[in-house]
Amino acid sequence: ETFIATNFHQVNYALTRMLGDSGGSNWNLQLPIVWKVQTFIAFAYTYHYLNWFSKTSVIQWHKVDKRKMTITLTLWISCCLMFYFNYRIGLAAIYVLSMLHIILEFPLNISSIKSLFQGNGKAVKTQ
Repeated sequence: ETFIATNFHQVNYALTRMLGDSGGSNWNLQLPIVWKVQTFIAFAYTYHYLNWFSKTSVIQWHKVDKRKMTITLTLWISCCLMFYFNYRIGLAAIYVLSMLHIILEFPLNISSIKSLFQGNGKAVKTQ
């Protein structure tokens, strides 16, 4: 019900239409292609967040000062509470933070890509 009310199902609908597997007027959330698309979306989100583990040396979370960590945790808890009390407001807040996240992540991505090509100067021994 909330999934439909927030129109998030439109993402699934648009993707299934792009893939050419949407039945048009008989499109519904129970179609196998819809489940596959939703599984892909979940995988993409999960992969994105797990990929941050590969960037921990660049981010250096262990060196973040207490003030910044407090701000981060406060934002996170606030978003969770917004979802709990009003899903639509929570979704809007997370959308804004997501867009901010994407924009602010560009320098980190550039740094990560550079580090892939520069290496760390140590040879890897293989047997």
